[in-house]
Amino acid sequence: MQTNYSRFFADATVDVLSTFMDAPAEVGPPTEVEGVSEVQEVTVLLGLTGSLEGCFFLEFSKPSALKICEFMNFGEPFEELDDFACATLCELANLAGGRAVTLLNDNGGTLSIAPPTIFCGKEMRIGGTKNKFLIPVSTEAGCININVSIKNSHSVPERKIA
Repeated sequence: MQTNYSRFFADATVDVLSTFMDAPAEVGPPTEVEGVSEVQEVTVLLGLTGSLEGCFFLEFSKPSALKICEFMNFGEPFEELDDFACATLCELANLAGGRAVTLLNDNGGTLSIAPPTIFCGKEMRIGGTKNKFLIPVSTEAGCININVSIKNSHSVPERKIA
């Protein structure tokens, strides 16, 4: 059932990216990842609460992140991960996460997202997530990794999500 949840986030992310890019994105198969794992240079994280809880995050290499910023800002070139670039990437995560949560809620969920947090640096690792699924997405800006770690919330009665 966890893989089904990650598919909502993959589909939503690809839908949002297709709004800004000319070429379609190609989604790879989800892979379950356990324990602490290394993430790419730029990672945007959204928390999830409600009938399900966990997190959704997008990982990019720095060149891919800058290229996505360019696409999302009508061709304006980006050379650094300045405040505007970081805000653009956070907006991408907000759009994709919001769309995925809407899809899940339309199928019986009651979820909300927390504001995004962006991390930039080399040799970053992330842990503390269980049942995490990584979905690679190839775009004309480079590869993006979608990560989804969701579990049923103990504070809300479990509801079946289609």
